[in-house]
Amino acid sequence: MQVQESLQIASLNMETLIKSLRLIITDTAKADLSAMYEYIKPNNPMTAKRLIKDLTDKLFSLAESGITGFSRDDISLGLKAFPYQNRCFYFRIIDDAMVVVRVLHGRQDIKIQAFPFE
Repeated sequence: MQVQESLQIASLNMETLIKSLRLIITDTAKADLSAMYEYIKPNNPMTAKRLIKDLTDKLFSLAESGITGFSRDDISLGLKAFPYQNRCFYFRIIDDAMVVVRVLHGRQDIKIQAFPFE
């Protein structure tokens, strides 16, 4: 019984440490998503819609679960990254919000991309 109680206490402690974040998608990130949609749409409109829905659903899921991503201070101070479906979400944690600044394809050269403080 002690093991089960310890696990319950540990679970409660983790719940208090991980809090959900508000999701803010900047105009730059929205433009990235729009460009992906427009690129795929001529060949397969349904795939384009599914991709954008999948990416935005994942962003909401990450914010809700309080995922903080991987530090990318080497690119821009305070920048975080989370790879997903051959794409990468770039964001900053500001107060209680996950502020998505870019959504880029994994093959894009990120060194030349702008990562604004929006």
